[in-house]
Amino acid sequence: MKNFHKNQLSILLISSLLVISGCDLFNINNKTSNTLSEVKTDQTNQIDIPENELSTKKTQEEINEETENILINVVYPITDNEKVNKTVKDFIDQQIKEFKQDAPAIDENSINMQNTLYINYSNTSLYNKGEVQSFKFDISTYTGGAHPNTFSHTFTFEMNSGDLINLSDIFNKNENYLETLSKITSDNLKSQLIKGDSPDFIAETIESGTEPTEENYKNWVFDNNYLTIHFDPYQVASYAEGPQMVNIPLSDLSDILNSKYIK
Repeated sequence: MKNFHKNQLSILLISSLLVISGCDLFNINNKTSNTLSEVKTDQTNQIDIPENELSTKKTQEEINEETENILINVVYPITDNEKVNKTVKDFIDQQIKEFKQDAPAIDENSINMQNTLYINYSNTSLYNKGEVQSFKFDISTYTGGAHPNTFSHTFTFEMNSGDLINLSDIFNKNENYLETLSKITSDNLKSQLIKGDSPDFIAETIESGTEPTEENYKNWVFDNNYLTIHFDPYQVASYAEGPQMVNIPLSDLSDILNSKYIK
């Protein structure tokens, strides 16, 4: 009888230990499960954060179009100012429209290339600041002939308002700034392009292309501490010489320059 009770007591003790062990195992499993869940959550967060950091805002747009008759490749900037973006996009759309209107049909037996339009751009700023930005568009078209036609077009914007800045805006009123620019650019180009045995017509071409007219100075940009004037092929030199430019230190124009544009 005594042994019977002793056996019963042993069974009860073993059962209790199993129950307690089971509870501990359950708790351990829960802890492990929670820990794994936390790790998974952390890992997910660690993956999501870099993906968000990698997302960047688009700064340019590209247009590509090709048929048997035409080939178009255009790249233009996208800024934070919608007014600037509209001015630029209207210009691009107009260039594409005019190109398509002027593009002749390609004869099946012709060895000529497709009619092509390429537009790319570069941008600079006044004193490396973002408030005043200049954009220069380089445009090349081919619609038949010996070589493509190349020319440029520039814009300079006040980026906060989106307003265009005209060349006349950067000089003091009543100053004959075109005469000053004409003298500087003419002398500079002659020193670059005229050699000892150069024919007279080179000097004449430079003088004609640098006359003090708004048309001759329509392509200009701010480039840090400089006012840069761009001249298309044929304006001041032959096509073979390519486009020309003259960098004028803003300090050289300080007597006539609007104080807003003096560092």
